[in-house]
Amino acid sequence: MDDYDVESHSVADAHRNECTVSNPTEGCLARPSSLDRRRFEIPADVAANLKKTSQSHGIEIAALLLAAFKWTLSRYSGHKEPRLSNPSLSFLELANHLSSQDHVFIDSQKLWTDLTEIDFPKSQGSPFVPECKVRFLCDSSSISRTDLGNEFGNDDADISLFIRSSFEQLPADCLRGQVDYKTDLWDQSSIERLIGHLLHVLSVVSLDVQVPISGISILSQSERDQLIHQFNDTYAEYPKHLCVHELFELQVDRNPDSVALVFEDQQLTYSELNARANRLARFLQSQGVNPQSPVGLCLDRSLDLVVSILAILKAGAVYVPLDPDYPAKRLERMIRLSHLTHLVTHSSLADALPVMHGGVVLIDQVEFENDHLDSNSLGIIQLQLNPAYVIFTSGSSGDPNGVIISHQSLLNLLLDVANRVGFSAADSLLSVTTPCFDISLLELLLPLVSGGIVDVASRECSSNPHATIARLKSRTPTYLFSTPSRLELLFNAGWKGNLSIQILTGGERLSSEVASKLINGCRCAWNLYGPTETTILSTSIQSNTSVPSHCIGRPISNTQVYVLDSGGELVPIGVPGELYIGGDGLAHGYLNRPDLTAQRFVPNPFSKDPDSKLYRTGDLCRWRSDGNLEYLGRMDHQVKLRGFRIELGEIESILSEQPQISQSVVVLREDRPGDKKLVAYYTSKAHDHPSVASLREHLGSKLPEYMIPAAFVKLDALPLTPSGKCDRRSLPAPQQQDIGLHDNYTPPRNSIEVQLTQIWSEALGIDRIGIHDNFFALGGHSLLAVRLFARINERFKATLPLSLIFQGGTIAQLARSIQRTSKEKPFAELIPLSEFHEGPALIVLPGLNGELLYSKSLVERIGRPINVIGLQPHLDTQHINIYGDFKRLASQYVKTLLASQHCGPFRFIGYSYGGILGFEIARQLRELKHEVSFVGIIDTGIDPAVTIRDPIPFGQHLVRAVANLPRWTLFNCGPENRKKTLRKLYFKTHYYFRWFASMGKAKFGFEDEFGTHSRHDGRREILRLLFRGLIEYVPEFFD
Repeated sequence: MDDYDVESHSVADAHRNECTVSNPTEGCLARPSSLDRRRFEIPADVAANLKKTSQSHGIEIAALLLAAFKWTLSRYSGHKEPRLSNPSLSFLELANHLSSQDHVFIDSQKLWTDLTEIDFPKSQGSPFVPECKVRFLCDSSSISRTDLGNEFGNDDADISLFIRSSFEQLPADCLRGQVDYKTDLWDQSSIERLIGHLLHVLSVVSLDVQVPISGISILSQSERDQLIHQFNDTYAEYPKHLCVHELFELQVDRNPDSVALVFEDQQLTYSELNARANRLARFLQSQGVNPQSPVGLCLDRSLDLVVSILAILKAGAVYVPLDPDYPAKRLERMIRLSHLTHLVTHSSLADALPVMHGGVVLIDQVEFENDHLDSNSLGIIQLQLNPAYVIFTSGSSGDPNGVIISHQSLLNLLLDVANRVGFSAADSLLSVTTPCFDISLLELLLPLVSGGIVDVASRECSSNPHATIARLKSRTPTYLFSTPSRLELLFNAGWKGNLSIQILTGGERLSSEVASKLINGCRCAWNLYGPTETTILSTSIQSNTSVPSHCIGRPISNTQVYVLDSGGELVPIGVPGELYIGGDGLAHGYLNRPDLTAQRFVPNPFSKDPDSKLYRTGDLCRWRSDGNLEYLGRMDHQVKLRGFRIELGEIESILSEQPQISQSVVVLREDRPGDKKLVAYYTSKAHDHPSVASLREHLGSKLPEYMIPAAFVKLDALPLTPSGKCDRRSLPAPQQQDIGLHDNYTPPRNSIEVQLTQIWSEALGIDRIGIHDNFFALGGHSLLAVRLFARINERFKATLPLSLIFQGGTIAQLARSIQRTSKEKPFAELIPLSEFHEGPALIVLPGLNGELLYSKSLVERIGRPINVIGLQPHLDTQHINIYGDFKRLASQYVKTLLASQHCGPFRFIGYSYGGILGFEIARQLRELKHEVSFVGIIDTGIDPAVTIRDPIPFGQHLVRAVANLPRWTLFNCGPENRKKTLRKLYFKTHYYFRWFASMGKAKFGFEDEFGTHSRHDGRREILRLLFRGLIEYVPEFFD
């Protein structure tokens, strides 16, 4: 899982004559501003030594105190000015330099300075680290409290240090100080830490004023022990001798018949999944796959995706995920960079993939039932430090970077998460993440090493929030991972959470609004953080109201984290610095990039192991006093957009390949709250200006959709800073012409197009959109498309599939689709079930699932000529609001019958559910004065408990229904198919009762929601409503 990014905005600008320094206060923006004061005393021995040094070296004591204060503050800023970065500079030289500066006013009475020369750079723009202005005053004469308050306390500085030797009645060698500070920026504990650090520096330099400043730490030994050891006390035992697939095989031995994997209406038990993966692993071996061979996997979400991952690991190979939605040129580069020996894919995808020089395995053509492929485990000896997978991230050089992760790192991560969040064999996880996002490995493998169930969501379910919500309701998984932006889509689509579900979230900063909804609406929520280079995640915290949402928690098992300044030194609690990560989760490095590996994986100065490394994340963080980390932003031009890590330099590099482009810069902007977009700025050569369409096409051929800028802004010249670098803050907001509108504007022609134009304008923030403008060319993206279709379907009461936006994506095309679907499909229709015969027809009524399966056997048994007609409903979401009301449902069948010009007399026959339906239809027809001559009810019963409104739990009714499943199924299949049906029936009944067992609670009874495993989500919800309508139905009198 990649690291976070937030937009950079300065909270307070530095004034020319003031020092700015990032404050270390937790939750600093939550309090009103007021002034507070803390007093302290410099120990007598330290004060005496400072005075001796002052006299012996002929330097004012004020300069020594200022130098100590300046050095302390430089450590708080996380940066040093050039002079302070000189390793040979002594403390005395620094003090002499300060005493010679014009801005230090020294007389026999006092020293006053605004510390202009500290030259702290601005904070990295995090909204959590405001800058503050500092003042310093040293006085050796008697000043009254009144004078002190007037001269010092009313100053406009955010923090002020005053040191004096004659405060009231003090001994001659005593030095006392006070710090005045604004309480909205600093709290008492932070000020006390600052004072403690200043005193520590003074105690060091009082013993040796010639000490190099580079050797002066502001941290005491106890603080260093806390930061190095106490906050990193994460050691945990785990079976390092095993690999992930071997841990899965242990679960196979324990629970061979338990359900392991579910996809739509398909499922595999642990033994079935293991056998299938073993056969594929052996087939891969037969095709030349050897241990440590990199094997690519390019598949849509399916059972085969999980089977293939396990098979690649079992064969001893290295798993390399490839996204079938990526452009062919990007896939080609990934294949080339990883030196794939083989590629596993599906025949439906093979033609669109680039040419492979190695072997291509078509998963749908592998004969898994072939007895020549042994289904037993392979027993390949795999070294735990060998690579398990290579996953590609965005790279600033123009090519993606492959990150190499070992089996040991992956196993440590999975076992830690299972223990941390309490995942067990009774749990299930709904997997919605694309395989090229490394968190997908956590989704797919965590349940399998824990004995639980991995429920793979389809592409439609994972991309459509309404489909996801339906899936969460119908299957009720106990765990779900989702990025904060996707969670926000679920909440906006009407999801209220579920107290049975634990949410794992990460990949981008968690907003306080989403965090609050998760805390209140779900069983619990975990905020996870970690770069791909440290195996998916490195820190975690259970979200709660006592910590801010940007808190990313503590390191996971066998992981160490350090917050360091630009010189690689530990920074104090509350002070921002770069996050470094070490431990068992550390990647081997970047594939075939030793230069980049050496740059980002640096020696670990806190380890006795000479080979130990730390990964430089580039993330700005700080410690909280409770041992949790806060994420503050990025220190470079890497950004996160909708959960994806993006190196802006990669986009700039590919953009510069265009011959007309002279210079290019890409930034992440948020010109509308909550609407982050990539914007490209460029200068062109001479008068040869590329079109927005050509630039987008060029990038689209090499980059995935989420890396394509929403706008392309042409500039005469890029704005520059005084140092000659691009001034990104001065780049203008994009205008309409920068977005890529269609050359020939066509206005809306009818009311549907007018309404669609309004919806598009609100979603995209563009005023003038033509009906032939392409959604993605206007800066749209997949998540925005989900929001857009939610609005469209709500406005037009339609159920347009999200795939329409990828099939042209214009208002004109969507309007045509809406017009086609607006012709409402009838609720039901009459279909002939026999040859036509004269006389009144016998109308066969459907079963609970809307099918007429038993009609064939029924017609065969009638034994005489009769006209038989089936009443076939269209059970879709178009009529979902009536399925839970049995009488209203029956009235829709009545309308269908009367609209068909059947005037009676009506004759009905229904089996089980159909019998009750026939009773209610006949009753309503009689009320409407229509003749009903016959109602045949076959094996139909109404539970007496229902008629007296006994609140029997919904699940118990289902158990009764499953108990009758053998009798229903054998009746429906006909005598000639019963032997074959019996075998299927055994597995089907076994499956349902296992399902009920897994849903059982501590006491007997079932919740109202369906279980974890089901058939298609929409169908499942319809059946649930139909069944509820039935059990709540109370028949009325009918003669």
